[in-house]
Amino acid sequence: MQLYFVAHRINGEAADYYAQLTKNIEKHFGLPALVRRSPAHITLKPPFTADDVSGVRARLAELAAEMPPLPLTIRGFDTFRQRTLYLHIVMAPELLERGSHLATELGELVDGKSVPLPIKMHVSVARKLAPGLYKRIMQYLEALPDPYFESTFDNLTLFRNVGGKWIVEETYLLH
Repeated sequence: MQLYFVAHRINGEAADYYAQLTKNIEKHFGLPALVRRSPAHITLKPPFTADDVSGVRARLAELAAEMPPLPLTIRGFDTFRQRTLYLHIVMAPELLERGSHLATELGELVDGKSVPLPIKMHVSVARKLAPGLYKRIMQYLEALPDPYFESTFDNLTLFRNVGGKWIVEETYLLH
């Protein structure tokens, strides 16, 4: 059995910013940089195990062929339950609809479970934080200029876990 997940892979300046930011967090706070485990991404289907992902591959190719790219804006930082810090995705109605549709479809395809909606698209920069560390990293992020990137939701990417690191198995470009 292999471990996989499906995401939109962030590219360009936003991906470069993410890589540098997570490395700076590693340097200042001793946390392993998330970029060392996986590139910048928005998770659409959390990790799942499978022996054969040919059905997932086929459906991702179909979905990518059916969907046009959408504008994607990253602006500022936000938080989940004072344990996770992330780059905030501005949720335009079309993007919210797209994310919810993909999360539901992929959840049902992979393990027959639909996802609680609506999903909260985000790009984690630090997670599973103890309260004191959360507060220190949040203060660090608040002192930085707010990140702002105009990008495009233009791909679906299948990741596979190899030795604790997520590698790109295949990317499907939206048309």
